[in-house]
Amino acid sequence: MPEHGSDLKRRLLPLLIVKVTLLFCAGILAAISTGHAQSARIRVFTSDLSAPPYVTTDGVTFLSGIIKDLNDEAARRAGVIIDYRVLARGSVDSYLESGEGHVTCNIQPAWTGIADKLVWTEPMFADEDIYWSLIDTPALKAVEDLVGHSFATYDGYTHADAVMAQVADGRTKRVNLYASQAIFDALTRKRADYVIFSRIRGEYMAKTPPYAGKIAPAGLVDSSYRNFCAISRQTPIPPEAYKAALDSVLQDGTMARILEKYR
Repeated sequence: MPEHGSDLKRRLLPLLIVKVTLLFCAGILAAISTGHAQSARIRVFTSDLSAPPYVTTDGVTFLSGIIKDLNDEAARRAGVIIDYRVLARGSVDSYLESGEGHVTCNIQPAWTGIADKLVWTEPMFADEDIYWSLIDTPALKAVEDLVGHSFATYDGYTHADAVMAQVADGRTKRVNLYASQAIFDALTRKRADYVIFSRIRGEYMAKTPPYAGKIAPAGLVDSSYRNFCAISRQTPIPPEAYKAALDSVLQDGTMARILEKYR
C-alpha cells in the first residue's frame, strides 16, 4: 500500500504542477487585460460651438457640463481614461472616421454623413430649439409673426421650412453668427428681435449674467430632437464596450440626475 500511494502521488504531481501553472498564467493575463483597459485613453470631443450646460470649455478641453459628467461616469464604469478636446466646427466627421477623435455626444445620425460607419448609443437626452427674446418683446404664436422682424442663429444651420421660406423671400431677416454668446448678445445689443437656441442651454444662460432677468422663451418651437453619442470604430477598446457604459448611465437613472444638476 505505501508503494502504491507513492506511485499515485508521483502520477498526480505533474498534473498538479500544470494546474497551478495554468491558474498562475490566467491570473497574469487577467491582470494584463485589466491594466490595458484602465490605461486605454478615449478622446471625447465637442465642437467649438458648444455652450453650457452641455459643456463648458476653455477652448482646449472640457471644464464641466452634462457631456463631461456623462463621460466621466461612463469612463469609470468602462475602466478607461478620458482626454477631452475642443475641435473646430466642421471637423467632426473626419475626426470620428479617422479615429483622431473617438466619441462625441451632442449629435444625431442625421447630422453626420458617416452615420453608418459609427456606433450609436441610445438617445441620451432630448432638447428642442426654440425662439428666445428680451422679456419685453411680444411673444410669437406662429412663424408668420416673424414677418418684418429679425432672428439670430448659427451660421449654416437649417430651420423650419416656413421660416426659411420667409428668409428667402425677404419677409424675415436672418442674422448669422458663429458663437453661442454672440447669439444672445444679438438680443441684448438689439441686433435681432429674436434668436433660435436650444431650450436646455437657453434656460441655463437665462439664469447667468449678463443675461439673467433679460431674456425669456418667446413662445415658438423651431424643432425638437434627441441627442446621441457617436463612437468611432477606431477606439482603443471595442466601441460596443464604451457604448454599453454610456447606455448604462442612461438606463440606471444616472443621466436623469446629471440633467437635473444643471437645471
